[in-house]
Amino acid sequence: TTPAPTTLKPTTPKATPRPTTPAPTTCITTPAPTPCITTPAPTPCPNSVVANSNSKLITSYQPTDSKNLENICLDKRNGFLLPSLRSCNDYYICRNGDAVQLSCGKLHYNPLKGLCDRPEYAGCANRF
Repeated sequence: TTPAPTTLKPTTPKATPRPTTPAPTTCITTPAPTPCITTPAPTPCPNSVVANSNSKLITSYQPTDSKNLENICLDKRNGFLLPSLRSCNDYYICRNGDAVQLSCGKLHYNPLKGLCDRPEYAGCANRF
């Protein structure tokens, strides 16, 4: 006898296992902001006794009775500074419309910086 033809059943290939590692993700990072460091401008000393960064003291504080300065501060803000016309060591600060005389002691008033400074930097030599 002849054997009967047989038909083979098709086989399904086994599925390829998926990788267990997740797909890489793309991250976008932004750099941290750069800090901005500023240095404040020197502040005149209307309410303190320190005249400059070297901690030289203003040695006097007295209202002036000069007729020439009687009206000079009427239109100026509090804290406005004026050099003395009589001494390199003195200057005036406007307070409530009045000129108040201050002294830098052995230092000279520097009108460009608005503080007491070494005589060679204040620019007042031979002014009087």
